[in-house]
Amino acid sequence: MLKLEHPESIQPVRMIGLWVTLGAPAIKELLFRYMLAIAERVRSSMLVANAWHVRSDAASSLVVALGILGNARGYHLLDPIAALVVGLMVTRMGWQFSRDALRDLMDRAIDAETVIAIRKTMLEHARRAWCARCAYLKDGRHGPGGRPS
Repeated sequence: MLKLEHPESIQPVRMIGLWVTLGAPAIKELLFRYMLAIAERVRSSMLVANAWHVRSDAASSLVVALGILGNARGYHLLDPIAALVVGLMVTRMGWQFSRDALRDLMDRAIDAETVIAIRKTMLEHARRAWCARCAYLKDGRHGPGGRPS
């Protein structure tokens, strides 16, 4: 916060920082595409989240590059503003990933057809288990002498 109030205290940035921050997004975009392809192949929501994290790193690198470029051109205030924007980006992505992870962990309702199929399967298995334990099976009815129990 002090740098925003006193921009003259901001140190000039070396140009090597600009070249690094411009090269990083290209590499990170390639990594994002590779990780996303793997995540879709293995159907992993955690890998998808990690891939998007890599892409957000690429986007934040571009913001940092703009801050460095502005700093190098004499607009020293752009450096802390870029840091603030990156912080907001990280916060937003963290919120989205947390929300998606919580959704994956929580129970979700299934459609009515699936509920009926599960109920039918459970009833069939319960009937088979009862018949297997019943010592008195006669004429398709349970109990001694063929009477229902």
